[in-house]
Amino acid sequence: MKKILLVLGSSFLLSLGALHLIVSSGPIQRRILDKIKNALLSQGIEITIESVDFSLFTPRIYLNRVTIQTNDKAAVQLENPLEIDKVKVQFQPLGLINREIVLDEVALFHPKIQIPRADQLYQKVVAQLEKKKPIEVQGKGWPLVFRRVGVIDSHFDVRAENPSFSLVSRSLTVFFSQTAQGQQTIEAKSNHLEVERGKLSLVISDLDGDVDFTEQSVRVNRLKLEGEGIKIEWK
Repeated sequence: MKKILLVLGSSFLLSLGALHLIVSSGPIQRRILDKIKNALLSQGIEITIESVDFSLFTPRIYLNRVTIQTNDKAAVQLENPLEIDKVKVQFQPLGLINREIVLDEVALFHPKIQIPRADQLYQKVVAQLEKKKPIEVQGKGWPLVFRRVGVIDSHFDVRAENPSFSLVSRSLTVFFSQTAQGQQTIEAKSNHLEVERGKLSLVISDLDGDVDFTEQSVRVNRLKLEGEGIKIEWK
C-alpha cells in the first residue's frame, strides 16, 4: 500500500511539475494574456501594452507601460486613461484544468489614479466586499478569477458625491485578497493619506495595516496609524 501511495504521489508531483513548465512557456503565456485581454474587453475595458516580459519557468507575466481605457460597455467609466508603469500578472496553472484563469496576483506599479466622480466605483467596491467572494470577470471565453489585486506606490485621487467620500494620496500601496472562503484581507501602506467621509476628515502621515474580514469577525494582523490627533499601533 505504501508503495502504491508513493507511486501515486510521485506521479502527481511529476504531472504538476510538467504542467507548471508547459504553462510557463512563452506561447502558452501569450495565449493566456490574449484570453485576459479579451475577457476584459468584453466588459468594456481596453488595454494597450507597449511590451511584455515572459518569465521562464514561472507562470508570471510582466506588462510594461500599460494604458487602460473604458468604453460604453464598462460598468465604471474612466474619464481619463489610466497609465501604469508595469503590471505583474501571476496565474495558477491548475486553474486551466477547470477552464478558468485564476490570477493569484495582479499588481499595478505606480499608477496615477484620478477619478473625480467615483460614485459607481464606490458602490462596486462596497458590493464586492459584501459578496465575500473573489473578484470574477465573466467574458465570452474562460472566466477570470482574481485572488489578490492591488496597486503599488500609486498616486491616488478618488472622489464621490453620493455618498460624500474622497481618498487622496501621493503614495499609496493597497492590496485586496480573498485568502479563504468567506475571508478577505486588505493590506495598505502610505506615508500621506487624506480621507473624507461625510463630516469625518483625516490626514494620516503614516499608515501600515493588514486586516482580515469575515462575516463574524475582524482580525487585525498589523496596524500602525499616525496623523493629526491620532496614533494607533497594533502588532
